[in-house]
Amino acid sequence: MRQLALLAAILFAAGCGADRPTPQAAAGNLLDGFEDDPLWTQDSAGCHAEMACRPEEAVQGSTALVVNVRAGTKDKAIVRKEVALDASALTRVLVAVRTVSGPPPKIAFAVNGTGGAWIESPAVTLQPGWNRDLAWDPRSDPAWVKAAPGIERINLLVWPQGGDCVVAFDDLRGEGAWRWRGEPARLLQTTAPPSEARLHQPLELVCEIAWPDPLRAAAAPAKGNPERMLQRMVAGGAWITAPDGERWFQAAACLASQVRDGQAVQRQGVRFTPDRAGLWSLRPGVADGRGGWLAGTEASVAVSSTAANRGAVRVSRTDRRWLERADGSFIWPLGMNVAWAGDYIPWLDRLQADGCTALRVWLCPWGNRLDVEGDLQTVNQESATAIDRLLDEALQRGLVVQLCLTYHGWFQANWADNPFNVKNGGPIVDGREFWTDWKAKAGFRRLLDYASARWGHHPALLAWELVNEVDLAPRFRDEDLIDWHREMAGHLARVDRRRHPITTSVAVASRLAELWRLDDLDLVNVHRYERDPLVAIAGVAGDVAAAGKPGWAAEAGCDWQPRGEQADPEGVYLRQALWWSWTHGLAASSWAWWWDTQVQNHGLTRHHAALARFIAGEDPRGLQLRPLVARSATLAVAALAAADRAWIYAADPAAARPGVPAASPLARPLTLAGLAPGAWTAERWDTLRGQPVAEELLTVGDDGTLALILPAGSGEAAWKLRRRVPLQLELRLP
Repeated sequence: MRQLALLAAILFAAGCGADRPTPQAAAGNLLDGFEDDPLWTQDSAGCHAEMACRPEEAVQGSTALVVNVRAGTKDKAIVRKEVALDASALTRVLVAVRTVSGPPPKIAFAVNGTGGAWIESPAVTLQPGWNRDLAWDPRSDPAWVKAAPGIERINLLVWPQGGDCVVAFDDLRGEGAWRWRGEPARLLQTTAPPSEARLHQPLELVCEIAWPDPLRAAAAPAKGNPERMLQRMVAGGAWITAPDGERWFQAAACLASQVRDGQAVQRQGVRFTPDRAGLWSLRPGVADGRGGWLAGTEASVAVSSTAANRGAVRVSRTDRRWLERADGSFIWPLGMNVAWAGDYIPWLDRLQADGCTALRVWLCPWGNRLDVEGDLQTVNQESATAIDRLLDEALQRGLVVQLCLTYHGWFQANWADNPFNVKNGGPIVDGREFWTDWKAKAGFRRLLDYASARWGHHPALLAWELVNEVDLAPRFRDEDLIDWHREMAGHLARVDRRRHPITTSVAVASRLAELWRLDDLDLVNVHRYERDPLVAIAGVAGDVAAAGKPGWAAEAGCDWQPRGEQADPEGVYLRQALWWSWTHGLAASSWAWWWDTQVQNHGLTRHHAALARFIAGEDPRGLQLRPLVARSATLAVAALAAADRAWIYAADPAAARPGVPAASPLARPLTLAGLAPGAWTAERWDTLRGQPVAEELLTVGDDGTLALILPAGSGEAAWKLRRRVPLQLELRLP
């Protein structure tokens, strides 16, 4: 990293320590006035920063860029903007900066130029008040002459000095001769969403954009600069203002491209879902491809308090072991993997009919791939549209979808198809570099930007999954995977306005235990293939309990290869894994993997239907539940119990092994301890048919134990236990 000699005075004394100046036109050539400009973004390699354009800090024009920097493990925060600038004859860069709150930081200016050059000014500690005309002359650096004709990024650097700080930037000017490169894009028209809508109703504002170079943005993708991956696919967006005045920028996603009259014309959709009633406003626009922002016509939507659906899934606000919808209703994602089924509609119908609420879907080279033959300059619209339809159709059926964005084999067996591979125009030659190379990370962040812009608004999105079985991916060090997840989960948490839960998945939880300590990974997803379903689910439950976050077995079965499940046409393993998941207190059911060769061929979603009827209307949030497990030679019992209610499942795990018949023991007593004394109702269920078969009134004595009977000839049963008079929580004031 080079630091330049300062050839001009750093501070003009008249500007230091002064009161806020009256906004005025700037002398010199304005590079950026920070006028409601959404193109500035956080460079996640540094300290965390949040940005907003605020009018009260403007020294020219109407707004200034205000950066809230949280001092962290890295020494500085970097905010940046992509540009196309020829600065060959530029003589000085000047900017106005003020410390709004916190200790005065050091600041600097930097550019990225031709060939990846990084040229940085000396750092300056801010003085009180507005520091007007902080100046830098880059020409003494030998790299400047070569880099200046192709400036691709401008950067503002902030070093916190002793704590968090808030800094305002405005009036960024360039003296001398400079010009924007290339022809700008044009905003042809915008199509507003309906003027009236309901709460939680997905809405879309469409911008039509014309680009001057059709081949890069339309039908014939060209492999180009990997740093520019998907850049034009998220070029549009809108400032959204909620009824209570909250305001944010929502990026658009390219929905379609075509060549028209020699130009590439894109349809980009700004997608959002209102989460409060009242009048919403949208101010759309588009990046012109050179560093400017073209504003469109403002639109408004009146949102009624009548809800279109229950809203997006989130970690419960009252009990973080579970999940809930935006309206506060409980959801237990009961479902399975349908990763690359192609036509998902028959599966959605089947899952809905059998009481399921969730499915897991992959983006991968042979199904739903976002790249076009290894290129990520543009988007595979056929795949993206299929995911659009999947989410829309799932929403209509009350289902939610966990979207897995990539998988470990992308860096091994399918490395030849990976758009980050240098042979496909990417930045790296070895899949292990994906976790550390800054260009690869920048490209994947752009993929997250696109995925969030296209699907992050959707109430049917259960969760983002960054990588399938990341512990099986090649890497130089385990720490590389941890650091990558910290960066990518943090980035996705910032750009996804609805803040859907974020997870990743592992085949062996103990390999990367530090993953689950990352703040922005909300869910624990462990895959477990064991011959004994109780061992599998109990192991996942232990991993989840150790992490202190909601989680489940996102893949579960007796074998990761098809032969194991195909030898179990009755789905005994699948059924037991489902019921053990509920009675172990996991936040979702286990999700079977072999959806086609096993579940579909043998109609095994009937087991999901049975459990769905058992848990209908149940809500475990807020209960002081504890999982209890007992096991004998031929029977295992698991209970999820609180003082005044319990759910119990008893089965023979050996029966889940191919060729082993279920045990048919004599009538057998089961004893549950730790219950509140008093009268109880015990409802016994047939777990194959999903129906209650008997109910009896029982008494729990002062010792807190309750005896149940597993009938003779039965190898499997479940119970719902409820105290006739529920215990009331007592509120005591000191």
